[in-house]
Amino acid sequence: MRIRRSVIVVLATLALAACVPKDTPGGGQPSSHELSLTQWQEQSQQIAADRSKALLAGDEQAWLSLIDPSQTESITAERMRFRNLRAMRPQQFALTVNSVSEVGDPAGTGFAKGATLHKARIHAAVRYEADLEFTLQDYDYVFLLSGGKVSIASVKPIDAAAVTYGNPVKNAPWDNVPLRVAYAGSVTILAPEDSKWDPANFTAMAARANALVRGIWGRHKAPKGFLVLLATSEQKLQWFGATSDLQTASGYVYNPEIVDEKGSPVVIPPKLDGPPERSMAGSRIVLDMDRLKTVEAAERVLAHEMAHAVAPHLMPRVAYLETSPQGILNSSTWVAEGFAEWVEIISHKNLKERSAFVGRNWAQFKPAGLLPGNDNFYAANSDQRSFNYQVSGMFFVAAERLGGRDKTVQLYEDLVSQPVFVADSRSFLDGPLRKRGYDPDKFWSTFNSLLK
Repeated sequence: MRIRRSVIVVLATLALAACVPKDTPGGGQPSSHELSLTQWQEQSQQIAADRSKALLAGDEQAWLSLIDPSQTESITAERMRFRNLRAMRPQQFALTVNSVSEVGDPAGTGFAKGATLHKARIHAAVRYEADLEFTLQDYDYVFLLSGGKVSIASVKPIDAAAVTYGNPVKNAPWDNVPLRVAYAGSVTILAPEDSKWDPANFTAMAARANALVRGIWGRHKAPKGFLVLLATSEQKLQWFGATSDLQTASGYVYNPEIVDEKGSPVVIPPKLDGPPERSMAGSRIVLDMDRLKTVEAAERVLAHEMAHAVAPHLMPRVAYLETSPQGILNSSTWVAEGFAEWVEIISHKNLKERSAFVGRNWAQFKPAGLLPGNDNFYAANSDQRSFNYQVSGMFFVAAERLGGRDKTVQLYEDLVSQPVFVADSRSFLDGPLRKRGYDPDKFWSTFNSLLK
């Protein structure tokens, strides 16, 4: 019995106005010793610019020097965040002040007389090696104004329930716990410092999975690297706003959305005549190490997840509930999961075993159409989930058998962003097959031979 291993996590954008939290530390009435709005904008943005420069330069002292020296807890937290962010090999990083409170509250005890505290929402637009575009991380800063000088009193990642404009990353482990890191070429492997899984023990298998997926993907557009996080089952459900339907997943890919260098969402209009130029900004691979008992199992699942993560710009469009009339505009789950399943079959070298499983379960789980539909792809029944994955994978096995790996990748690119009503029957699928040089009759004959 196989369990569901991979779920693509795509969180819908909330187009709501950004707000500044009202629970400013200190309480009380606003002080009369304030900077003008223009001065606040200039000084707070200068701090943001200086921190951006420090992070990219790897200058920890400069990063910390902008924090008020009396705030030792903030200094400790920001030292951890700096080291975590640097470990992920940022390529671009830009902090932008989205909003700042011109009128502050008295700082209270522990601060100089007359000092005031001011809340601010700061956008962090960042691109790691695993990204093609900027992604968004939002922070709530508290600035301290004392003696005419502005410094940082505290920094906290936004609360998971915070109202935001756009869809910033939430509950990111690098904001909450110290991380250990190891590298396997362009693969960055991270785990909490107190984890029983040492990233260094997984570099060899990560290098093999990376070489396999990059070899299959060839020269097609892809990010430079992969970002892999080793999690417990509990952490898996805490990070990135993951939901309980991932309970049985041994791995998943979280795809942050695209923003510009100031942290503003970039809306990519959907296309019905081919893959979008851009979709998701990048990928974060999470492996549930409690469920992966061997290095072999971890490598197999990692190859599956890398098959998703190698092309974030092609990740499926999921905008509507399946029960809504617009649900037919969603991309077909079978395409994305089938492609990753094909890569896993190559990694595991167990095509005969999987084909036999499909044959044994065909009568019970036979899809209504040619391939499994979206509405019950991730079925509660573990055998049916496995069946859906494996039938979908056989489509790409057939494509490779008749046309080779590069042509199979091209076919995936053609199909992955198509709305489900275009990829649910032979009358629609024969077109893309002919486009890539396949004989449809021969293709479907080969596909059917793999199922029985």
